[in-house]
Order: sequence, then C-alpha cells, then structure tokens
Amino acid sequence: MNNPETSILFLFSGSPTQEQLLKIGCDINDIGGAKNEEVYWLNTPGPIYTTHTDNCGTGQPEAPKNVGGDENYHEFVYKPPYNFTELSEIKTAAHCDPFGGYYFDGNDYWTNERIIKWWAKIESVIVYMINRYEEELQLPLNAHNSIYDFGKGPEESHFFGPTTPMPENYKHALDFYQYDLKNYLEWYMEINNGLTIELVELKFDWSRKDELDNKLKTFNPYRRNLIEEYEKVNHQHDKINENQSFWSRIKKTLKK
Repeated sequence: MNNPETSILFLFSGSPTQEQLLKIGCDINDIGGAKNEEVYWLNTPGPIYTTHTDNCGTGQPEAPKNVGGDENYHEFVYKPPYNFTELSEIKTAAHCDPFGGYYFDGNDYWTNERIIKWWAKIESVIVYMINRYEEELQLPLNAHNSIYDFGKGPEESHFFGPTTPMPENYKHALDFYQYDLKNYLEWYMEINNGLTIELVELKFDWSRKDELDNKLKTFNPYRRNLIEEYEKVNHQHDKINENQSFWSRIKKTLKK
C-alpha cells in the first residue's frame, strides 16, 4: 500500500481541532455534515466526505485522483488525499461546489462498524463505477453541452457535468479499489479507531475493467455538431406544423 505522507497523517485520526481546520483552510462550516445530512454512499471511508453536491461537473477536473461523479455528476471522494497536493485539489473542488457539500470531519463518522458495513457492499460500488467508466467511454467530446437561443440565434453552452468526458477519472478510482483500498481501510481503522481488523478478501472479476482500460488507450471522442442537430430538429418541427396547418385548413373548407 502507498501510505499517505507523514505530513498529512494528522488528517486521519480523531476530531479535527480548530488549529488543524485552519491549517487546511477550513472552518466550523466544514464539519458536522453527517449530523444533518446523509453521507453519500459512494464516498470511501476517510477524513473527507460529501453529502449533496451540485452537478456542474467542477469537482472531477479539479481533483481527478480523488473526486468522482455519479450518473448525474454529483460528487464524492473515492480516495482520500495522500499528500498536500491532493488535499489542495480536493479543497479546490469543495470551494467550487455552491452547495457546500464537502466536509472534513469524516473521522468522527467512520467507526469501524460503519467501515465494515461499507466494505461488505464494495462490489456494488465497483460495479457501479465500472458502468460509469463504460458510459464515459461512449460520450462525444461535447456530450454535456446544450443548445440555447436567447434571441441571437442558437448557441452551444455548457451547464451540466464536466466540459469533456472523463473516463480516466473512473480508471483512477477503480485502480485504487483494485490495488490499495483493502489495505488502506485496514490502516485507517487502526490509526483512527485504534483496532487492528482484517477485512474479508475481495474476490472480484476485473476482466471487464481490463477491457475498458484497453479501450481507454485509443479513446478519441468526436465532437457533435449540436447547432446543426438543433436546426434540423427545428426544421422538422416547422414541417410538421406546416402540415398540421394545411390539414386544418382543408378540414375547415370541407365543413363549409
């Protein structure tokens, strides 16, 4: 296992003090989320977690080695920070979230009992992330853009999800699950809760992930022409309306 660096070990044990919060640029508003909201199920046990975040897709690009996105691009921490660079990137992701859904007191929430229960469902987490990995590999370059017309003609704009597909993000998460997660959780339970516990070995068929890793090597998404598609659909609607108007006039004439 690649352990978190010594300089960042204070994050993984006990309730964060005001001094520690200040050290990482946090305050009282960045703790207590689990007391009032549900911790999102895709968060890996650790000092930082999310509850409900925005889906504007900013977190994954800011912290690709630590933050993931669900099917609606709500964010979660799939891997805790292992150094100050990763911590800084997670902090930036948290700062970009207008809902304030990131919290830094996970040590208080993640008892050994909760960690063991979470580990018991790890296959569901892995399958979900493999599905997300596959979906990202099928996206065009501007998949999360939409067409809007504010009176100056159709324009392509981005309002949802990352600006480009991010299959690498899901590969990073799955690599962590496959190679480091079990050892990390056992280490975390010992350092945070003071008990040495060996988790049940994970027996999972990673062949589907291997296939997706090979696809990622040649991933080159195309760019959709959204304005052309928009104008084509509008043209079809105009033709339908024109035909409906024609038959409406015919019916009126026949009634006379």
